[in-house]
Formats: sequence, C-alpha cells, structure tokens
Amino acid sequence: MAKMTVTEKADLLDWISRQERLRIETWYQCGGKRTTSVWTIFDDEDTPSGKAPTTLAALRMARLADGR
Repeated sequence: MAKMTVTEKADLLDWISRQERLRIETWYQCGGKRTTSVWTIFDDEDTPSGKAPTTLAALRMARLADGR
C-alpha cells in the first residue's frame, strides 16, 4: 500500500469523524495472521465495508466503499 499524503490522512480522519457508527474488529489467527474488519452504519452484520491485514488498510477500503 502506498504511503498516504497529508491530505489523504486528513480526508480519512474527516471521514472517520463523520461516521454515525463505526466498528473496528481485529482478529488474530494461529500462525500470526491478523485481519481487521471495519463496519459502518450502512453495512449489514455479515459483510464489512473494509477487510484487510491492517487497520489503516481496512479503514481506507471502507472509505472507498462509502463513496460519499
């Protein structure tokens, strides 16, 4: 994943602060694998907006899925 610019960081932080509901879960599996899922108010319980190996990547994915 490419390094974020200051503008991208500010945009992501603004998006996070505008969420009415934001749930972030990180799961650790055997062997050291880690997966983070991000749900917003528009997601159902089974499918998160973002799912990635890192929290930042999952947040960025959820932000792109939001499209607002």
